[in-house]
Amino acid sequence: MATENEKKETKKQQHEKKRAYISQSDIPIYDIEGALRVARALVENYAGRPATPLQVASALNMTPSSSTFKNLCGASIAYGFTKGGSSAKEIVVEPLAKRILQPTKEGDDIAAKREAALKPRIIGDFVKKYKNAPLPRRDIALNVIAEMGVPRERLESVYTMILDTAQSVGFVREIKDKQFIDFSGVPEPIKIEGEEKEEEELAGEEATQLGPTKEHELPGKREELGKGIFIGHGKNKKPLEQLKRILDQSRFPIKSP
Repeated sequence: MATENEKKETKKQQHEKKRAYISQSDIPIYDIEGALRVARALVENYAGRPATPLQVASALNMTPSSSTFKNLCGASIAYGFTKGGSSAKEIVVEPLAKRILQPTKEGDDIAAKREAALKPRIIGDFVKKYKNAPLPRRDIALNVIAEMGVPRERLESVYTMILDTAQSVGFVREIKDKQFIDFSGVPEPIKIEGEEKEEEELAGEEATQLGPTKEHELPGKREELGKGIFIGHGKNKKPLEQLKRILDQSRFPIKSP
């Protein structure tokens, strides 16, 4: 039977273990290249189509119940590369991973990696905090990370992970012996589905309301003016001659019988 001291020690160990735990959505266990292995397995072995965890694990020469496979799936989800974990019905490649593995535009694979790097909460929050600014001293950086919820015993490894990730996608730039976070070329945040369509519809309405209103700018009006003005008259042509002189000054073409 456990003594009181042993019980206290066990509770303390459980507390320390719980406190040291960090979700992969905050800090993935694997870096970007490592996490891409799951999506790459789907692209290279199943033509990018969804597959079961067993099929994906088999392509990676792993068992679906292994901790390595579970952690890889978790990291892949954290970066936005795949959807569905090791116990899901199927694992699906996300568009972000396809942009990296099968780019269709020059430089889009790099842009996609940068987007992926910002998805894990702690990496994204830290990098954005120093956007277009110099990185702080190491001790200050560790304190900042601690405030984000990282346990003290994990500060060094997490900070190394942040720096390695930022450097791997080109966020870190050295200027006069100082390291800066450079966001040049980082795309704007992706719009929520349906939001872009709504904005396009509003833009269309504005164009309708604020479009050409001057008569000479309206479609077809210039052509009609080029055809001239027909003027009818009776036997007395004097009013016609007077009107012609007025219209001649305005350069309107005139037709009369």
